[in-house]
Amino acid sequence: MTSPVTLDDPAHSDGSDRILGPQGGSVWLERRFFATARAMSPFRIILAATAIEGCFAIAVLAGVGLGGAWNGWLDVVNCGAPLFFCLALACALAARMILDRGLMRTACVIAALFAALFEGYLLAPDLDAMMKAAQPYRGAPYRIVTANVLDENVGPFHAARDIVARGANAVFLQETNGTATRARSVLAHDYAYSTSCPDSGVQIWVKTAILAQGCGLSLPQDARPGWGHDFIWIKVIGPDGAPMILATAHLGRPYPPARQSLERQALIAALARLNRQALILTGDFNTVPWSFAMRRQDRYFKPLRRRTLFRPTWPAQINMLLRPWNLPFLPIDHIYTGPQWGAARLTRFRVAGSDHFATQADLMLAR
Repeated sequence: MTSPVTLDDPAHSDGSDRILGPQGGSVWLERRFFATARAMSPFRIILAATAIEGCFAIAVLAGVGLGGAWNGWLDVVNCGAPLFFCLALACALAARMILDRGLMRTACVIAALFAALFEGYLLAPDLDAMMKAAQPYRGAPYRIVTANVLDENVGPFHAARDIVARGANAVFLQETNGTATRARSVLAHDYAYSTSCPDSGVQIWVKTAILAQGCGLSLPQDARPGWGHDFIWIKVIGPDGAPMILATAHLGRPYPPARQSLERQALIAALARLNRQALILTGDFNTVPWSFAMRRQDRYFKPLRRRTLFRPTWPAQINMLLRPWNLPFLPIDHIYTGPQWGAARLTRFRVAGSDHFATQADLMLAR
């Protein structure tokens, strides 16, 4: 019977970190790894296992997110990019500090750094735009407010008063085909003109006359009923006395992705037919800036420029409990402006009863 090989048996060692088997074959085990493993406390073993699992789990999430470039379902994972970026760095640091030197630690650190690099790649465009966005702000602004008021809002009159109190020149609303219809009189007191599109869940309210109006998106005939209704544009006189276009939209949720994808393509086509130089487009796009869908949207909306950078607006309320929530984490409500608009100052505020924070934007015409 062959005697067992032990770690400390010099007869079965070649003096390196290898342990030789009874026939002289290498078992390729690292002495130091096993010696340390036997000395590790249960607590450290748990930490090491957690670090290993965390590194590979965050790498898998990044890999799934990368697939979002081709698949809308997978792109939903990228909603968590800021969180995943922080977790990836934390996992890499934990693996470096907790695990012993060797192949496992190297693999864990590489996996976590891959995830951090990918998530950083998703976040980079908004970070870069924020660096370039600072502009001097002078003169009287053209103030707009955009808000998803929630179709089941239990306090529509309070919500309307919150919006009117901002003193905006134009108000863009989404999910107006619910309880918000009761509060039209509150808005009408300050805004003499509003859009009138049947079956639409979006509205625009202004203080100057509406010169022209367009309703809905042109979708393929096989699109489901109700898709594409939530888009409106109007032509009004701008602050410089020239006509300009105001538009708002509410796209479907990203899951399943078919509706949002069709509506986005139709919205791109609709915008291409409008004068986009002084256009202002707002809405609930149900898309975060670090998704591949938003990257495509920003690219095809050009020359429009997205002004909402790292501005989470959802959730503002826990709907099941009807309790306000003060830590929104998804920026899905956005504002785009044409090249004729220069500096912009954005403010987020709460609208009673809504699960979205509203955004006030003070816009200046470019000199």
